[in-house]
Amino acid sequence: MDVTPMVIEVVSLLARAVRLGPSAPASPLTDLARLVKQRLDTMDPNAFAQFAKNPTNDSLIGYLLTRAVESDSAFASALTARVGQVQRSALPPPPEFSSTVASQEVHLGHSSAGNIHVTGRDHLTDNSKKSTINTGGVFVSLVVIVAVVVGGVFAANKAGELLSTQPTAASTCAQFLDADNGDQQRSLIKIAQEKGVSGAGSPLALPAVQYSCSSNPTAKVGDVIARFRGQF
Repeated sequence: MDVTPMVIEVVSLLARAVRLGPSAPASPLTDLARLVKQRLDTMDPNAFAQFAKNPTNDSLIGYLLTRAVESDSAFASALTARVGQVQRSALPPPPEFSSTVASQEVHLGHSSAGNIHVTGRDHLTDNSKKSTINTGGVFVSLVVIVAVVVGGVFAANKAGELLSTQPTAASTCAQFLDADNGDQQRSLIKIAQEKGVSGAGSPLALPAVQYSCSSNPTAKVGDVIARFRGQF
């Protein structure tokens, strides 16, 4: 039985529950969170507390939930029933994530004193407005080109730094765990390809490697990942 869809759903619901805080009134959602916490506390007493502090870091709790559901049929049945109760109840809205992209259209023109004026939402819509940009406009264009080139060089350098800090197959587990989750995931996929390990993109692959590395800090990451051949 593939329990991944259930685990993903439960983790999503738990993220809503922990955002309500410990003083939230009793509800099917808080009952679900209590059930999961009680079960996970028997496996790792700190796992739920760490998740509550940062719900976006859900790899460990997802891994533990998967193990619990696969090994404990009574818990799996109770969990399924609680999820059904939550789905039939009124849920708090999920957190809103939005990004704001600021854009500004500018009109460049010269006053009698030769100064350039910049206005927020004027549009260059005809040739007469465009003709107001003389050699000052050429200078502005050159500045923009230089800024783009410098920005491109900076981005390339940063990309090189990021690649150089990613753990490799020869890195120790301690070094792997010191990297952020993004670098860990990218390294896992790359090393798995090198070692012929399939399924490294599974949501359970990274938590499994993290869990194995946590008890073997001096082991080579490549050796740890190779042991998972055929398991993801």
